[in-house]
Amino acid sequence: MRKRLRSTIKWGGAVLTVLLLVVWVGSAWWQAGVRSHGFYLEVYGGGLSIGVDRWRDDEFEFWLKDHTFDVWWWFDVTVRPDPFAEVIGYIPIWFLLLATGLASGWLWHRDRRRALCLCIKCGYDLRGNASGVCPECGTPPPRPSPALRLGSGQAEPEEGVESATT
Repeated sequence: MRKRLRSTIKWGGAVLTVLLLVVWVGSAWWQAGVRSHGFYLEVYGGGLSIGVDRWRDDEFEFWLKDHTFDVWWWFDVTVRPDPFAEVIGYIPIWFLLLATGLASGWLWHRDRRRALCLCIKCGYDLRGNASGVCPECGTPPPRPSPALRLGSGQAEPEEGVESATT
């Protein structure tokens, strides 16, 4: 996966995870939904309710209202036979939160590992490379910050500048 696309997916996943967390917490006290032509999507009680209601064929409706504190923790499917002909599926938001959080966390971890041992341009494994450049594409490795060069956390003096200890 290209670096820019991977970065976009990684940051998008992190933002989506935070938004899902806010919606999950807020849905315990608030209920919001949209309905159009018999299909509806509703958020309440810590979950996402998706339904088909052939009995109602209204144009477009949106609502936001208070909801008594109530949280559902598991999946549910309800099918109501005629005359309503309604199908409702309920997906807990914590499941979506977990899925996006793990996926974006994996990408963040993978990029951290990639930065430590692979070529930035082509992804070639540079472990054990003593030449200082990538043998595949010739890209020099990025210069680490002075604070990362020493294990003690102190910066090395620049070339031509004497340190205070000598």
